[in-house]
Amino acid sequence: APPRALTEGARGTGVTHGLADFLAQEELDRYEGFWISPDGRQVAYESVDEAHIPQFRIMHSGSPEVGGGAEEDHRYPFAGAPNPKVRLFVVPTAAGDAGAGGVPTPKAFDLTGPFGEDFYLARVQWLPDHTLVAQVLNREQTELAVLQLDPSTGASKVLFAEKTSVWINVHNMLKPLGTSGKLLWASERTGFRHLYVYDPATAGLAPLTSGDWQVEEVAAVDEDAGMVYFVGTAQGEWLGRHLFRVPLAGGAPERVTDDP
Repeated sequence: APPRALTEGARGTGVTHGLADFLAQEELDRYEGFWISPDGRQVAYESVDEAHIPQFRIMHSGSPEVGGGAEEDHRYPFAGAPNPKVRLFVVPTAAGDAGAGGVPTPKAFDLTGPFGEDFYLARVQWLPDHTLVAQVLNREQTELAVLQLDPSTGASKVLFAEKTSVWINVHNMLKPLGTSGKLLWASERTGFRHLYVYDPATAGLAPLTSGDWQVEEVAAVDEDAGMVYFVGTAQGEWLGRHLFRVPLAGGAPERVTDDP
């Protein structure tokens, strides 16, 4: 079948659909601007409005070309100046109204609840129950809220939040744990990054790991065995990195590798 548009109205307006905004790429290590649901029936996408941001000319001083070949113009958000206006939509992949050229009608999510209009969209992912989870940061990047979004209604709610006096380090360690609604999470709320399990029944975060050492990344989640494998440092061994595993039900982490 030929390609079919799922969105419209962005071309030539200073708006993009399905592309990560510059700040997400530069500051937050996020390069995706759309997310396909596991069943392929829906697509969540980022809409970015940069029309209010002035053009800034970047010169390529090392370029062998001159004139237009040695320069490019971008809508560049400077520190303290307005940021792009970011919104999140979801759209069905089925064909829409023929009168609208077959483009389906998108549904918008309100992400402004935690921090108002000036926020960063840090992460988006689908959950097994066909809802979405989005991580949003305040502009100072000292607060982060994890939102659950319902594509059927457009409703959003805060599951949990992080706050620090210094800096939130965004990561990719949020993992759904089956269809229970529980989420694996990593937080630096103790001063060291450790793993937690969010339980919707209590709306709380229970620690899986703790101590004066750091979890670097989640390597795998073995739900059948009830284990999380992660890479991290060890108590008193800050220069080495090892693979560990820890039971999802709680217990002491076990080091899997010996060589650094």
